[in-house]
Amino acid sequence: MEVPIKTLSHSKVAMITFVISFLIFFARFPQPVITPTIYAEDGVWIGSALSNGWLYTFLHARPDYFVFFNIFFLFSSALLSKVFSGSVLMLLPLFIALISYAFYALTSVIIYFTVRRYANNMMAVLAFMMSVLVPLGVSQAESIGTLVQIGFYMPVLSICAHLYRDSSSCKKRRAVCDILIFLMAATNPVNFAVTGSYLFIKFFCTEDKKKLLIGFAPLLVAMLVLFIVIVPRMNGSGGILGAFNSSNLIEMLTARSILFPFVFSFYDKLGNASAIILTLGYFLLILVAYIKAEPQVRISILLLFFMLIIYDAATAAGRSGITGLLNGYNSTYPDRYFMGINIISSVLIAVCLGQFKKRRFRYVVVLLLIIVYACGLKNTFESSQDKRRIPLDYIYTNALCSASDEGTGFSRIKILPSADWYIRLPSGYVQSIGCVK
Repeated sequence: MEVPIKTLSHSKVAMITFVISFLIFFARFPQPVITPTIYAEDGVWIGSALSNGWLYTFLHARPDYFVFFNIFFLFSSALLSKVFSGSVLMLLPLFIALISYAFYALTSVIIYFTVRRYANNMMAVLAFMMSVLVPLGVSQAESIGTLVQIGFYMPVLSICAHLYRDSSSCKKRRAVCDILIFLMAATNPVNFAVTGSYLFIKFFCTEDKKKLLIGFAPLLVAMLVLFIVIVPRMNGSGGILGAFNSSNLIEMLTARSILFPFVFSFYDKLGNASAIILTLGYFLLILVAYIKAEPQVRISILLLFFMLIIYDAATAAGRSGITGLLNGYNSTYPDRYFMGINIISSVLIAVCLGQFKKRRFRYVVVLLLIIVYACGLKNTFESSQDKRRIPLDYIYTNALCSASDEGTGFSRIKILPSADWYIRLPSGYVQSIGCVK
């Protein structure tokens, strides 16, 4: 018997699920709040913004594409730090962590409502919990509590926005969706494929094609302009270091990208043969669900499936060096490059399971997934030094007051993960803190 969540209003359900997911993300990795720090590009981009302005940083944060939401949330963190402490820097890492938890929590809430619309309450809860407990190996410190990796979640959010837009008849809501879809494409270029895939699917699934194209015209024009601006910048400079290793290609394309959310607790027991067999079973389940689904649900299944394949292929082509870092099912690093694909894979399966009328089948699958996640809890929550990004002797306020003056009006503040990472910013920001030495 399914939980009667429908007795609660949408706003109450959203509030409850948000609070639950926020607390779980905090519990998974509380260190950014307990021992605040600024991590990697978060600090580099903050330094650029304080030195050159926020607009400049939005346009030039990366040499290959824009990262709008990363910069926007960093701006929000800096603003909150200024409001509550009088200094842009003093509470900056704390608010970065809180906004990071809130972002991932909000994503889980959006996933919950999207799956509930196309499946049922039980599958919505399943998708919600899989998104909250998304496995990140021993490198979850790179993602939870930071804003560096949020771009990997933009494709699944864009999918949800397209599906919500499709189900809404309100012009204002559709316009808001268009704006968000555009901004998500200005954060992760994979989102161009989301819009392209959605339009392709809708074009062949709707009778009034003229109305479809007219309704999409403003978004398409905006996306085309953005695409023209970004394409010349895409020079592959963001590639990961590592040599291509063809022996790990099957692992990367199947087990690590598609299957990982369902097998992570026994990932090291897999091999190429078992990964291929399980992937074929995964695709067979999707095919059967697609046949059973109603026309509107089929659109969601197709869009999720198209993006799963495109995102997987794009990662393999653009980050081929990852094959040199994988180690025959014995390691999962770098997890950040797969988190977005894993989320799409989880959502797709949840929607597909909702198309099976026999509850017994759904219960068996859900029970198996509960066992998988129960066995993998030690890999989901912070439980070892491997998952921590902050050395025990690191204190953020000490790093602020130990900033090195370049003698050119700029200072450097050491940040994590290593000694060659720092915030370079005008010395006045450090001097205004009033450190006592």
